[in-house]
Amino acid sequence: MKTTATKNTAIKNANASARRISSAATKKAAPPPRTRKATTALASVPGVTGAVLTAPVSMIGFDTSGSIDTAANAAYLASCGYKFAIRYVLCQGGLAVKPLTSAEASRLRAAGLAIGLIQAIPNPANITAANGTRDGAYAASQAKTLGYPPGCVLWFDFEGGSFPFDNVLIAYLNNWCLAVQGAGYPAGLYNGPQNALNGQQIMQLIFPHYWKADSITNDPSRGYQIKQITGTTNVPGSGTAIDVDMVFMDSKGDLPTMWAAQAA
Repeated sequence: MKTTATKNTAIKNANASARRISSAATKKAAPPPRTRKATTALASVPGVTGAVLTAPVSMIGFDTSGSIDTAANAAYLASCGYKFAIRYVLCQGGLAVKPLTSAEASRLRAAGLAIGLIQAIPNPANITAANGTRDGAYAASQAKTLGYPPGCVLWFDFEGGSFPFDNVLIAYLNNWCLAVQGAGYPAGLYNGPQNALNGQQIMQLIFPHYWKADSITNDPSRGYQIKQITGTTNVPGSGTAIDVDMVFMDSKGDLPTMWAAQAA
């Protein structure tokens, strides 16, 4: 679905950036010039503490349920101007996706891409308060196994239909959030197309980070730290289809954190 046009300058800038990236990714001519590789140590890069990156406003990246299978694919995406990749971990009984592997994480970071993680959509029939704790713990366990540093946001994929309404769903989501944050990961909610919770109910959740889908959504009043600015896009040379995302600062002044790319 296409994002509803607004007069907001940030959105205009995001769309302009997306058009430039899409054009660069689809031309058969040489890709746009690469950004000069950093020569400083990772710890001295602004926004980076250890391996945790506080993503700056207007940073462009992508998310995908596919995998980036080769170093050449990862390098190509980086050459197109993308700075981060948000990839999946699994949910028990949930949507089947290609989860991030340690090998893929290494090639993404080596190519200069920071990494975010999101857990796949659960089966709506499994939504209970207790399973919120279970699924959050499983997401955090997978993140830890991958080496995803504590302090990086771990996202929940909230989209689709047939969710239970109100109290049961809110208890599931809040327990998921508590389990993830108890393991050291700030919890984020990807707010996709869904009709189970309105914007006011979403603000009753205890998540400190929100990410907006490229569709009409029930928006929380605090706004978003990431917004999808295009729907699914095929990028020649990447080996998969992606959604393009951009970093924003929300109304509370907060930004998302990610697993920093490797220092050059």
